[in-house]
Amino acid sequence: MTRPKRQATKAAEEAAAVAAAAAVVAAQAAATARAAAVVAKATKVKVETKQNNNNIPKKKRGGSNWHTSSDERMRRSVIEQIMQLLAQCKKSTNQNAKAKLVNLARRLEAALYRAASSKSQYSKLEKDPTVLRQKVRQLARESATKRAILSAATPEAAAAIAATAGASVEEQKKIKEQHLRILRQRQRLLLLRHGSRCRIPIGHKCQVTPHCAVMQKLWQHIAQCKMQQVSIKKGKQKEWEKEQLQ
Repeated sequence: MTRPKRQATKAAEEAAAVAAAAAVVAAQAAATARAAAVVAKATKVKVETKQNNNNIPKKKRGGSNWHTSSDERMRRSVIEQIMQLLAQCKKSTNQNAKAKLVNLARRLEAALYRAASSKSQYSKLEKDPTVLRQKVRQLARESATKRAILSAATPEAAAAIAATAGASVEEQKKIKEQHLRILRQRQRLLLLRHGSRCRIPIGHKCQVTPHCAVMQKLWQHIAQCKMQQVSIKKGKQKEWEKEQLQ
């Protein structure tokens, strides 16, 4: 093979490898999102949706729909008050920091707006700075708890943190399952990374992991596969997952 062809082949393999790694990371991110949803339920926090924070929700969750476009002025006032609270904690003249502060204030307001059961309850946040401060601090504590759960080293540690936050036994069980699923996906990602770099030929024993040959074959397939979507039978997938945990 000529040098230009070898370079072209190497470039194609590297591009495929980058795409494969991105797909694996995307799967891990999806699992993390599912775990966050369970944590939000355990800590009694309504997770903010991906809708624009300035948009008025079409339907309020868990109650009558009191949200209207006439709330816009009141919402702006609450956002400004939240920004003042945040500015007292994080004083910075950096423009990027200010932009992040505005974005954080909008997210906090959106969460408070969706959590309020009525307009009168939400209006208390605008009228009483003490109530608003307490609500913002509560959201901050719950957010810190969620991050601690997701960053826990073991499923048992994640469940213990959730229990401290007031999660029920059933919710702790779900958090352990979600956390275990995330750990499995991380393990697969590390194995796949090893398979992409290991120089031990397939068929020879690798001293690092017994799954090296499987991962090398998988990596080669990813680099060469031209299909947009690949269907995997659930039975085969569960069998493979069980094998990885042994």
